[in-house]
Amino acid sequence: MCLGGFNAPLHHILTRKRRQDEEVFLADASAVELLADPPKKRQRHACRGRMDWDRHLRDLRPSEFRRTYRMTLKTFDFILERIRGSLVGPNEVLSRQRADSGGYTYIEPELKLSMTLRFLAGRSSRLARNR
Repeated sequence: MCLGGFNAPLHHILTRKRRQDEEVFLADASAVELLADPPKKRQRHACRGRMDWDRHLRDLRPSEFRRTYRMTLKTFDFILERIRGSLVGPNEVLSRQRADSGGYTYIEPELKLSMTLRFLAGRSSRLARNR
């Protein structure tokens, strides 16, 4: 069948071949570009220390605390006291000793709640904290 002077199956084959040639050309060009630029050395991540909760509280004004955690310090403390037993177990001293002997660092319940609330608050809480 002839459409507008073109043989339709032949036109389709030529178009597909042209498209394949273009894809091969683009792939070759990308490979040359990658080989031309030596890989950049990745920066090592800085080893951060554990956040000191008391210092963190001193550094935050009440308005910043509320913006970061979406609640007041009084509400934070109330929630913490309600769930502290679930976070540390029946004996906080024993939990600390177990962490030390197990080769890992004990995470205070305040930090656990802090991390959870900031995670649940989403990206906007981290932006607010860095302002």
